[in-house]
Order: sequence, then structure tokens, then C-alpha cells
Amino acid sequence: MTKNRAVRTLLATSGACGALALAACFSSSSSGAGPGANFDAGNGDLGFTCTEGPCDASAMDATANEAAADAGADSAAAEASSDTGPSPVDSGTLPFDASLCIDSGTGYCMLVLASSQGNAASTQIDPANVYWVQEANGAVMKVPINGGTPQTIAAGGGGVNYIAIDGTSVYFANEYNGQVMKAPLDGDGGQTVTLATVNSGAGAAGVAVDAVSLYWTNLDYGTVEAVPIGGGSATTLASGLTSPILITLDAQNVYVPCGDGTIHAIPKAGGDGGAGNVIVSGQGADSISGIAVDSQHVYWSNNAADGGIFEVPLGGGSPTQLVGSQNQAGSIAIDTAHLYWVTSQNPGGIVAMAPLTGGTAVTLATGQTEANGIVVNASNVFWADFAFGKVLQVVK
Repeated sequence: MTKNRAVRTLLATSGACGALALAACFSSSSSGAGPGANFDAGNGDLGFTCTEGPCDASAMDATANEAAADAGADSAAAEASSDTGPSPVDSGTLPFDASLCIDSGTGYCMLVLASSQGNAASTQIDPANVYWVQEANGAVMKVPINGGTPQTIAAGGGGVNYIAIDGTSVYFANEYNGQVMKAPLDGDGGQTVTLATVNSGAGAAGVAVDAVSLYWTNLDYGTVEAVPIGGGSATTLASGLTSPILITLDAQNVYVPCGDGTIHAIPKAGGDGGAGNVIVSGQGADSISGIAVDSQHVYWSNNAADGGIFEVPLGGGSPTQLVGSQNQAGSIAIDTAHLYWVTSQNPGGIVAMAPLTGGTAVTLATGQTEANGIVVNASNVFWADFAFGKVLQVVK
């Protein structure tokens, strides 16, 4: 039986646990670096003794026994008899080159998707690719979601710090010249279109997009503005804000944390151009480093030494601390069950997760330097390492 078939058996037998435990055993070394592992990504070991880490030890031991028994089958009939259901791994291959796995510092498989990326920041994903901006020169980049050759899709120029994507385009704003732009996701760097130039031409910062409009903050002028994604006249949705940078949205509002420790909910339509509804206050000057929203709550990170991850109902109220003691907590992401965040120390940053309702934090990766731009899909967590210009992925 081939090693890939043993991998499929492990995954099919133990489901999500097997996938995580298998990832935890992968290493770029010749001996496998997960806790107790002797499964090697390149040399064909089939011991599967990685019995600690992301999965329960008893589940892994049982899976190991089954995989070993299957590996010993020396006839086509015996091998066929082990196929009790469809395999989650297509065509006998892993979804990534396992030899590229390195230990994340906690036993999880971590992939470096791109390196030497000039202060990589503001990671975004779609089903096929990972996108980011090189803050050093404003180039907007992409790479296949499981690794490959990075490609420049837009030349934004110095001053581009944040990007947003939809199904066809990447959007960004230039802090230095105030231009708000878009480019095709399949572009080659030469198809950038200017949608608007803000105020007197400076301060444009964070961006968010929906099916109708592009929204952005202006750090210098304290505004939130919008323009149709096809181009047109810009509209000021809010003004009088203190140093707004980040922005996120739902169907009705955009949510903007400000430098005075407040978070504002601003209607997309029908607003008066004022400051919107203050739903959070008292978070400390320049303390909110990440924001996310779902159908019931707004979530944010507080980067103070005793900070953490918090939530509040969409309409405002008393904040609830979900995770504490996260010094320099940075960008955050959510799915239906969990919170994910980075801490931005240089060195010593981490990537971590916890239940969406709060609870014990699980560290997914250590040793990061100015980690930022965390995003997630169904199986993986993605982020950028600003100081070393890397774009990375780890199994949830």
C-alpha cells in the first residue's frame, strides 16, 4: 500500500481529528516533528505514533493500528476490503506538498506560502488564492492557497496598507495620495482603476467591500466614505471620528474602531454623515487592533498588556471579555464556532484560537514577528509575518 493511501486511511478513519493529527506529525525534517511522531513527509514511515497535540491520544492510537493493519495488506482484495467509504483526499494526493510542512512551534503543520514579501500585510483569501499587500512598495500580490509562485496583480504604490476583495477584484486605498483603487484578481499589475480620490488627497486607510460599494476610513480627516464599486461619486457616511483606520461591515452597517477607544456603527444608507452610533467606549487610546462582526456581535482585540478579545451586541452594551491576557493582541477573525487572533510582538508573536463564546485559548503557532491580517477558511488559518515578509498557513 502506498503512503498516500495510508494517509487517506488515516483521514477517512478519524475524520477531522485524523486530519489535524496527521498535520501535526508532518515536518520538513527527516524524522517528523509532531509530538512523538515518526510519520515522515518524505521518507515513507507509516508508524503514525503522533499521539499528542491537536487530537485525543486514544483516537490517534486506534487510527494508527488501523493504518498499520491496512499497510500490511499484501493483496488487492485485502486492500479493497479496507475501503469502507469515500476518502476525503482526492486522487491519492494531499492538498499540499507535505514536504513543505514545518513545525509551527506547537506541533501543527505550518506552511510558508510566500517569503521575501516586503512587509507583508492585510491577508485576504478566496477559494483559490491568498492575497496580501507588500507595504514596502504597495504591490498587491497573490499565491495559490496551498503554495506556489507569488504573482503581482496590482501596483498600488507606497502607502497601501490594507486590501479587500470580492469575486472579481481587489480594492485598496493609498494613504499618501488619497487614491481609492481596484484591480482584477487575475491582473498582472497593469490594470489598476482609480475609483475616487479622497478629500485633499491623504489619509485613506482601511477598506471593506460589499456587492454594491467600497467603503474606507480616512485617518487624517476622521471620515468614513463610500463609492460604488463600478465608480462614481464618493459619499461621506461619517465624520468627526478620531483616527479611524480599521473597518468591517455587515448588511446594514460599517463598524469602525477609533483612536479614542470607541467603536462606531455607521449606517450604510440613510445616515446623516455624523459620527454614527457609539457601541463601545473606554477601550483606551489606540488600543483596538482588530475587529470582526457576525449576526449578533461585534468582536475586537485590545492590544494592552492585560488586553484580550472582547464582544458586544451589535446595538451596543457592556463589553464581555472572551479571552484575557493576550499582550499585544492584533488582528482577529471568526467562523461559526471559534475566534482566531494574532499577537504582534517582534519577536515572540503567536497565532491562537478559542471558542467563539470564550474559553481556553489554543496556540496554533509561535515565534511570529509582527503577525497581522489573520483570515480563516473551513480548514486553515492564514496570516502575514510583517517583519520577515512571509505569508503563512496552519491547520485549525
